[in-house]
Amino acid sequence: FYIPEIVGFFSGIANLICIIFLAPVIGIYSLVVSQYISIILLLLVIMYYIRTRQINIRIRLFSINWSDVRPFVLFALPFFLPYFAGQCSGLLERSLANYLGEGVVSTLDYSRKFTDILQSVLSGILASVMVPVLALHFSKRHFENFRCDLKQNIQVVFIILCLTVPILVGASIPLCKFLYLRGDMTLPVVEEIAEITRLYGISFVGVAFYLLFGLTLLAQNEGKKYAFYGMMTQVGMIIINLLLFRYMGVYTFAISLFVTHMVAAMWMLKLIKLDVPREVYYYFVKCFLCLLLLVVLLVGLNILLKDVRPFYSLFISGMILGLLFIAVSGIFGFNIRKYLKNLMGRKI
Repeated sequence: FYIPEIVGFFSGIANLICIIFLAPVIGIYSLVVSQYISIILLLLVIMYYIRTRQINIRIRLFSINWSDVRPFVLFALPFFLPYFAGQCSGLLERSLANYLGEGVVSTLDYSRKFTDILQSVLSGILASVMVPVLALHFSKRHFENFRCDLKQNIQVVFIILCLTVPILVGASIPLCKFLYLRGDMTLPVVEEIAEITRLYGISFVGVAFYLLFGLTLLAQNEGKKYAFYGMMTQVGMIIINLLLFRYMGVYTFAISLFVTHMVAAMWMLKLIKLDVPREVYYYFVKCFLCLLLLVVLLVGLNILLKDVRPFYSLFISGMILGLLFIAVSGIFGFNIRKYLKNLMGRKI
């Protein structure tokens, strides 16, 4: 499960290095060349690890049996609908953004870059680690273990949210100034990017739980329901964007992302076959209020630090958030002191 993620991390670093060295030579084409280099590197390493496990991956084009590929095709087929709807939603979003004015598409791309990275990381973790474990418990009818692991994965999602969302919402202005206020980028544009980044940070909460509960349904062999509600989520985004973009402008897209994914997440939670204990719901509400508290505190802190340089503001925000997270970690059931002791014990 972990090899593709680890190798992908290093291939991503290789991608950045290639861009740095090739950009002065071939300009914007360095983006394309570095992307191919990193993908080929990732492919070669994964193929090497597959061969070390003696898995035969040779493909004979003229001797493929339908019975061999039938389970995979039938399993994947429902997911083409939400992916197709998602592509249509993305295309419409860019079309509407172009209608709103010049440069709006770029502003949106800059704004959602942070949450796109977080979403890819979170989906990779949940799909490669959570789904196989929950599927194993469900297939063996170990329902108590299923509920326990589900709660642990809710804990992981909240920990990720508490370490990222307060920064994206509370410290969005120094973050965007530090990264984007250079070259031809003007301060008003950066401030607009920061405002939209703040909204996308909030929307990431809905996306995170959409992934969590949707993949939980997948682990229960309910892929068709997950695909159906995924498609309806994208359709909902299309409808909201069409109805509200004239009134709410560029902020419409982040709002529609949060509303549709949060509603879908709560609905899919109800569709989970096993009864979720009340303590899980209480835990969910308690952690959500804690996340809200961290966001409010970071927003207030950055109001006080508005005249501080972006780098120092980010550093102070990160330090304060770390201390606050340690202070409230007991609410999440995450014992940092015990974890550090175990880590030191293993090293000794």
